[in-house]
Amino acid sequence: MTYCLAWKHREAVYLIADTLVTQGAPAARKQTSLGEPQVQVAAQDFVEERLIKLEELRAGTAVAIAGEIRLAHDIVEFMRDHLETAGSCAALWPTVNATFGPFHPQRHVAILAVESVDGNSPTITRWSSDQGNEHAPRCAWIGSLPPDPAGRIAGHVLDLARYPCSTEAMLLSTIATVQLLAHHEEFIRSGVGGVVCGLRVEAGETKWLEDFVSAFYEEDGTLDGVVSVHVREGTLAINSTYHGDEGSVFTRNRASPTSIEEAKAWCIRWLPYLRHYLNRHVATCAQWIFINRSRPLATVFLTHANVADQIAKHLGIRTEGEQLTFTFSPVLMAQLFEPPRSYPKVRVIEVME
Repeated sequence: MTYCLAWKHREAVYLIADTLVTQGAPAARKQTSLGEPQVQVAAQDFVEERLIKLEELRAGTAVAIAGEIRLAHDIVEFMRDHLETAGSCAALWPTVNATFGPFHPQRHVAILAVESVDGNSPTITRWSSDQGNEHAPRCAWIGSLPPDPAGRIAGHVLDLARYPCSTEAMLLSTIATVQLLAHHEEFIRSGVGGVVCGLRVEAGETKWLEDFVSAFYEEDGTLDGVVSVHVREGTLAINSTYHGDEGSVFTRNRASPTSIEEAKAWCIRWLPYLRHYLNRHVATCAQWIFINRSRPLATVFLTHANVADQIAKHLGIRTEGEQLTFTFSPVLMAQLFEPPRSYPKVRVIEVME
């Protein structure tokens, strides 16, 4: 169960994807990090938040995957091995069809590819095992979300692209939009939601979204929950106040199950570091998404200067045991609670030097 979206903004192409996947066993936790239900979607199919669906093939080229995960990863690895020879993802699609086809209808795969290499204009191509490939001039999406809500999200993203925000704010604002809308029942029924990750390709480089925090608040100003996200080396680390220590999720971007030996080595190397990082991450991260749980309103707050100094001016954070206490500046408070003129609404606050 997936939603992936690619779109153009200025001279860059952006790519985002949620982290839920379909599997044959019930989820280890009943809720995602955002407090959404992880549900049974068919007789033997369940969804769980556990995979980054974005991969970099080379500098300036990245893909998002949807459908049968293992087959999708096999295709992505094939593309990685043959991309230099073919020159572009668009040139590789016929070879993918010849190598992996004919495709069984029950093993559907879709791939979004974004490219910005060799000084050429950035491109978006969409390929699927049942419909072939096509070039997308402005935006494209893949996944299980029905066409109507998927199209509405794309429309909101293209509206955001009209505003003069920075490239960092553009990516974070789109993630805020998806997280905002993902609380609607139709999104949850489609198994879409949870954390959303993103990247952009520009001038031959791939740039992942920096670490960020999503904070959920009620109309009376109380905070409902905080989720911090940390992505490194194909690893997604999530820490959520919805579930306390049990809310921490560590996943690797791989299709095949991890062996016991690999899991032990992984835990020895990474878990202590990630726990230490996440314990201080909420108070130091320069990128925040505030989601109003009472109405569809999101506020994006990010700094481009010294993190500690700028956050201290606009957002005070104090830890009391396991509880976090927040103090908002008048400027930030006004943005968080001012009624929007239209729904959904995403506001952006960028603090420059």
